[in-house]
Amino acid sequence: MKQKSFEEALSSLASLCAESEKCKYDIIQKAIKWGLSREDAQKIAERLEEENFINELRYANFYARDKYRFAKWGRKKIEYMLKMKHISEDNISNALEEIPQDDYTDILTDLLRAKAKTTKYNSTQELKAKLFRYCASKGYEIDSISKTVNNVIKEINSKEDED
Repeated sequence: MKQKSFEEALSSLASLCAESEKCKYDIIQKAIKWGLSREDAQKIAERLEEENFINELRYANFYARDKYRFAKWGRKKIEYMLKMKHISEDNISNALEEIPQDDYTDILTDLLRAKAKTTKYNSTQELKAKLFRYCASKGYEIDSISKTVNNVIKEINSKEDED
């Protein structure tokens, strides 16, 4: 890959930011990958931030919304991944607060129902443990998992009683 000049990188990264939300960390990493020094990469990121191509709060909001809606991630995983991208605690908190609790619970419930249908188990306790581990790996909070798993297990047991 040919090393890009400062101006070429600035132009390319501005175009990239115009296409989709990017965070400062991603832009710096991309510029370094293109052969720019860390200092130049930092200057480009700061300039893009000044010109509002990069906005960490906007990025965090989009990231959180997309990950919970499409990847069906929980708040803990979203928070962790945003921290890995060096997003501030305030921006992370604001983004997580934007997730409507009703939608969040509905997604978790649908996720659990789907997983329960495809999970092999010998006892209710085993199913409960498998569902719990699955949701924990997706980044859901223990309280949310516990409450929702119990509700889904009750649904399954009542359907089995009907059959």
